[in-house]
This record gives sequence, structure tokens and C-alpha cells, in this order.
Amino acid sequence: MEKKYNMLRFVATLYKILAWIFLILGILGLPAGVIYGVIIGGQTNQMLQWVLFGVGYGFGAVIAGAIYFVLFMSIGQFIYVFLDIENNTRKTYLLLEEKSTIVEQVS
Repeated sequence: MEKKYNMLRFVATLYKILAWIFLILGILGLPAGVIYGVIIGGQTNQMLQWVLFGVGYGFGAVIAGAIYFVLFMSIGQFIYVFLDIENNTRKTYLLLEEKSTIVEQVS
């Protein structure tokens, strides 16, 4: 049976790939935030304040990455659920059509 809606499959896969990219970027945001805080803090006399800012920024990036991961992965899976429903409905229709043809031939 041919697969329909190739563009929707592409979009769903793209959402899932983007979800993983956002998760990786969010995780990389933690050390990047700390490094940013150390660099900026090294230029001023408020090192601890900037390092804490960087840590906060990093944890914010991790949380944002996790939220975007869940959101984009859910959208991709949601599209796949609709595609599976369509596929199962089509299979059921073809099966029932085949069975009704057999019943008509017997009658």
C-alpha cells in the first residue's frame, strides 16, 4: 500500500530533528553561560555576581531547551498519529470493501 502525504511525513520528521537540536543547544547553554559569566566577570571586579548570572543563564537555557524539545517532539508525534489513523482507516475500508465483494458473490 502506497504511503500518502509525503510532505506531512517530511514535516513531522523535521520537527523531531529540530527537537533534538534544541535539546542539544539547551544542554550546551549551561557551560556557555558559565563561560560567558567568567569572561564578563573577569573584566570587572564583580566576578561572583557575573558567574552566578552565567549559571542562571545556563540553567535557563537548559530549561528552555527541554521545553522546546517536548514541544517540537510532541508536534512531530502528533502529525505521525494522524498519519497512522489515516493509514489504518484506509486499510479497514479496503478490507471491508473486499469482504463485501466476497459476500455479494456468494449471495
